[in-house]
Amino acid sequence: MKSIPKLRSAAQQRQAGLCYYCGLPMLPRAPGVQLSYTRLPAMLQPTAEHLKARCDGGTDSRDNIVAAHRYCNTQRHQRKRAPQPAEFRALVHSRLAKGRWFNDATLKLLRKLQEELSTAAGGACDEPTAAVGNSLLARVHSVSSLISSSHGCEKARVHGTQPGANGPGG
Repeated sequence: MKSIPKLRSAAQQRQAGLCYYCGLPMLPRAPGVQLSYTRLPAMLQPTAEHLKARCDGGTDSRDNIVAAHRYCNTQRHQRKRAPQPAEFRALVHSRLAKGRWFNDATLKLLRKLQEELSTAAGGACDEPTAAVGNSLLARVHSVSSLISSSHGCEKARVHGTQPGANGPGG
């Protein structure tokens, strides 16, 4: 049996660095990439998501683990009854289409990240290098700071401190 971090990393590679639920890029967890301890980057990092929960008989295996933003993963499990992965994925895509999953600034940032990763990888959105990762994370931090300083209520939503908020966002 592989360790969860190895399975998460393998899932992230299989998924070309994109979140299983929302399909947007996850911030890198790569050697040499420095993260500060702000909530926005942490909520956009990859987590290992069990498609079938261990308590329901799911295993720590390649076929049962996908990579998802910490935010997306958390939102699925904060419901009274966690929806099935396919059902939750459809819900996330529906809310994304309506602009109700991430706030505008976070969504714009993730779309820009997706574009830059694709360009850096020559059109294929693969795991970013440490240099690309650090550059993009610096941009995440500056946007996060700008949002935090300009809008009090936006700050709460971006940083996930407002009960019932729609996440890092939205």
